[in-house]
Formats: sequence, C-alpha cells, structure tokens
Amino acid sequence: MSCEEVQGLLEEGVLTPEGRTHVASCPVCHAHAALLSQLYRLEVPPAPKAGPWVRGLPHPSWLWRKPATYLPLAAGSVTLGCGLVLGASPAGLPGTGELSLLARAFWEVSGMAVGEGLRVVARALATAWGPWVGGAALVLAASGLALLYWVKGQVRA
Repeated sequence: MSCEEVQGLLEEGVLTPEGRTHVASCPVCHAHAALLSQLYRLEVPPAPKAGPWVRGLPHPSWLWRKPATYLPLAAGSVTLGCGLVLGASPAGLPGTGELSLLARAFWEVSGMAVGEGLRVVARALATAWGPWVGGAALVLAASGLALLYWVKGQVRA
C-alpha cells in the first residue's frame, strides 16, 4: 500500500492489517497516525449561550457589543425620522422651488439627449440604406418630438 492510501484509511478510521504493518514500518505514516490520535482527543469547546434571535443573525454575537455594528442603523433611522418630520411639516420641504427647477432642467437635458440620439440614428439609417429610409427618419423625428412633448407634460415647475 502507498502512504497516501494508508493516510486516507487512517483519516477515515478504517485501517486494514496490511495498513497497520505499513504504519509500523513507515515513519511518515506513523507520525500521521500519532497526529490524528492527538487531534481525536481534543475537546470541542461548548457553544456560547445566546438567545434564539441572535443565533439566527448572520453576524457573531460579539459584534453586537461593538457600536460600529448598530450605529449605521441608528444614524439611518434618525435621518429617516428627520426627513419624515420635514416632509410632514406644514411649511413643506425647504428649497422646493429649487428642486422643481432642478427636475425641469434634468428632463430638458435628457429630452435633448434623446432627441440627439434619434437624429444620429436617423442619419445613420438614411446614409446606410438609402432614401427609402427617409420615411423611417421622419418617424423617428416625430417620435422624438412626441417624447419631448410628453416630458414637458411630466415636469411642472
């Protein structure tokens, strides 16, 4: 038997008489058997006592004793609470006018970008496939205008 086979049998706990004679004659396998017997004698420490809800969490229980574990949750909760209080106040959110101008500018810029993209696609199609795609270019241009008109209706400043 080879050393790998004997060591595999030792780790499985099933050793044949042929394997025993190999362990007695081979110093490497004898050391492997001695190491395994010492490892089998080690005691497993008892599991720490913790509540059932802590054991269900993906973090170890000692992490909950560190403030860095729950401080982001607390900060997020406080921020959410402040946002809800500001949103529910009769004065409304501060800077509402500026926010609506920002939203309108965003819609206008994105609408221009979509229109420019449609123009590029229409020009590429017309150049590649010839004049019969001119109708498709007109359809794309009309689609771009309809999209811009729709965006204008969505943003009310």
